Amino acid sequence: ETFSRILHRLNREGLITVKGRTVHIDNVDRLRLLAVNTDSLIE
Repeated sequence: ETFSRILHRLNREGLITVKGRTVHIDNVDRLRLLAVNTDSLIE
């Protein structure tokens, strides 16, 4: 469930697109910046 929430948030923020089992990274640079502080993904 946590993974699903993270995917939903990343999608909502325009970082990824999820279609079925396919995840497309729309904004690699912003995703990298977010990855520096992974605690911010889980709220």
